[in-house]
Parts: sequence; structure tokens; C-alpha cells
Amino acid sequence: MHTPARFLDLHILQPVTAANLNRDSDGDPKTILFGNTTRAFVSPQAWKRPIRLNVEQDLDEHAARTRMVPPLVARKLQEAQWPEDLAAFAAAQIVHSAKDKGLQHNDQEGYRTQAMLYLPKDVIDDLVALCEKHRTDLEEALAAHRPKKQITPVLPAKDLAAHLTRRTASINLFGRMLAEIPAGHVEAAVQMAPAFSVHQSDPQPDFFTAVEDLPQDGDSGSAHLQTAFLTTSLFYRFATVNITDLHRNLGPGATAGTVKDLVELFVQHFILSMPSGKKTATAPHTVPDLVHYAVRDRRS
Repeated sequence: MHTPARFLDLHILQPVTAANLNRDSDGDPKTILFGNTTRAFVSPQAWKRPIRLNVEQDLDEHAARTRMVPPLVARKLQEAQWPEDLAAFAAAQIVHSAKDKGLQHNDQEGYRTQAMLYLPKDVIDDLVALCEKHRTDLEEALAAHRPKKQITPVLPAKDLAAHLTRRTASINLFGRMLAEIPAGHVEAAVQMAPAFSVHQSDPQPDFFTAVEDLPQDGDSGSAHLQTAFLTTSLFYRFATVNITDLHRNLGPGATAGTVKDLVELFVQHFILSMPSGKKTATAPHTVPDLVHYAVRDRRS
């Protein structure tokens, strides 16, 4: 019998003082037109990142989104006294050996990957250890390699893929797109909507100056003048957790208690985390006025 997905929905109303939580391309607060009214807007990515980082901090289990895995491996190998050319060749092997035809990369920038990889931070150390284990093979392949020729894969693809597709709790929560290694794709158990104000909220100008504390003779006025834009808002925020998918992402060894603890941790940080945009100048450290939750087994 099919077990229905069980969803936990979270609805929040949260007042925020004059702030700029999420900037647009001009540095001004993002807005959205809804109900023929301009409202303040915060993208889900801007709120999701502090939630993820706080979850990882509490679990002491950190992940990173990066294109720099090969250059970081090369740097650590050089720190371990590997010759520069051998360390660079090992970095190239990370992308060339990971799968048939390799991962898309830029060989002019240390073989950094074209796609951002989302993986546990300690994977870098695991990949360094893998290169150490196969150092002789790498040395022999480098000696046989001819410039301008395709690099022959040396590192075991199965081991590389196992490292690049490892997960953390936050990856199981928020998912991972890894199209080049399908086994690394993780369907997100958490879905978050953009936050927006429940009322009109046009960006308001804040003209400010910075005074020169050590003026020279003849100096007058301020050393810096600028206008910043801020919005004040009562935000509506929404997220849903597919608990069935989360249990599946955690694997067959996950207990109901493990799932419950991770859901509770996400809920705590969804409620209390804040984007960090312009926080020093605006202190937007408010907490919600209302948190409403609902549990359901289907869409309606």
C-alpha cells in the first residue's frame, strides 16, 4: 500500500523594521507588484541560506556550494609538498575521471567546474586522500601525458563519484541539483516561497552623511554623502516540508527520531533566521508575530 506524503506547512507573519534584507541589481530593496500594489519582497534563496548555515552550525556538519573543488585539491596537495605540475594534474583528474567524458570545467582556471557542486566540506580532504592513494598512478600518467592531448582518466570513477555525491543533513533538507552525476541529484524535502509584505511598501529614501572626524584646515561638511533605500514590512512567509521525502533522502537507516529532530531544527531556524543584508545599519532582528502550522497528507 502506498504511504501518502505527509507535509508540514508553516505560515508566518513577521514585522520587519526599516531594512534592506534582499537587494536588487541596483542595491535597492527588492519589490514585487501584487494586487496592483508595490510590496516588499525577499527571495527564498536569501532566506534559505541563513537557515541552512544555522542548521549546519547546530549539527556541526557543514556543506559548501562551490566550483572550486579541483583548485582546492591542488592547493592542499602543494601544501603537502607535491610538485606544482603533479598537483595541477591531479586537479585535472578530478574532473576528467569523475565520469565518461568528464565534468564540464575551465582548464584555464585550475579546472574549476562549470556547475556549482553542493557537497560536504570535508570532501576536499577525502579527494586529497584519494590522490595520495593513487600518487604513483598520477606520476606515471603525468610522465606519459603529451601537451594539448586529452587527459587520460586515472583516478577510479566509482570512488570519485562516491565522494562527489555524499550528503549532509542540509543537503537532504534543501536538495541538490547535480545533472552531470545523476546519482548525486537530491530532491528537496523543503520548499520555500518568496516572502512579501501584506501591504503596500514602496522603498523609501534614507539620505545620510558620514562626518570627517579629523578635518584639515579649510575642510567643512561631511566626508561622505549617500542615499540608501529601505522598506518597512509585515512579511508573509511560507514553507512546506515533505516529511516522507526527507525520510527517503536520509536513507533506510534513518529512524523516525532522526527525521523528527531534523524537522524540528529546520522549523526553529525557519522561524528565527534572518537574511543579513544591511544588518549593521538596520538591525532587522525581529521575530514573528504569528507562526501557524498545518499537517496534511495531500495537496488539498
